[in-house]
Amino acid sequence: MTSPSKFWRGYYLIAIVDLTTGLPLVWVLWPANADEAKALKLLLHNLYEYWPDLSADAIVGDGAWNERWAAEWCLRNFGLHLVAPRQDTQRDVKHDLDRLAFPSVSAYYGDGRAICRKHGVPMIRDGYGSPSRAGLTPGEPAPSRAFRVRYHCPSDPSCGRPGLPMELHWSALSYYPHSLAVGEPALHAERLALQAQRNYCETLFSALKLGNKLALSGAARTRTAKEPTVEALISLALIQRSAFMLADLRIRRGMFRDDLPADLSLGFPL
Repeated sequence: MTSPSKFWRGYYLIAIVDLTTGLPLVWVLWPANADEAKALKLLLHNLYEYWPDLSADAIVGDGAWNERWAAEWCLRNFGLHLVAPRQDTQRDVKHDLDRLAFPSVSAYYGDGRAICRKHGVPMIRDGYGSPSRAGLTPGEPAPSRAFRVRYHCPSDPSCGRPGLPMELHWSALSYYPHSLAVGEPALHAERLALQAQRNYCETLFSALKLGNKLALSGAARTRTAKEPTVEALISLALIQRSAFMLADLRIRRGMFRDDLPADLSLGFPL
């Protein structure tokens, strides 16, 4: 059922932002009563359309992006690992596996833990395999069965290194483990760091609200008789923000003079 409050709120501003610099790369106004994660398809298409030489490994979002199809879409079509938090109740869900199809692993959990079928103990994840994207264009899917995570049994090395195809559960069997119990602590730490850095990008939306006055109090959004007007205002503000940040960086590197004309140094909120 559509939420009336979301309908009257109007839209979400959804942007892909560079985690290092805070620069907005692509953005879209998305209906507030629609699935927010579905915007990924348009955003990623535009991202690689406008930035064809982009080199990226991961895309980070909040819990609203924790959807299996979204993790699959990002990884298979663009080679991007979707980093989105899972709820505790999701991480503790046990998924039993068929003995014939998986003779070495009896089950896996929602955080990526796997259970040795022979010894009944949690296995330790120690590897990841993915197909090459050589010859594939952005948006073209790689074969799903080629994405795998591998484990070893701490009780007996003779159990080998069984693997689980990530297509069993693209969110649970993530490249970046959801907990230390899975194994590969360095990758888990990187997940936590990426999720923490995502909060930095929230300053972008605060700047639009406070510096450019493109929002009202609370969760209310700027509205006009014609919605494209709002989209144009937001786009101009984001492009202006990027231009000022780029100019500041070049000044710091000595590429431009630091004595800007008065009309270009009016205290734009960075």
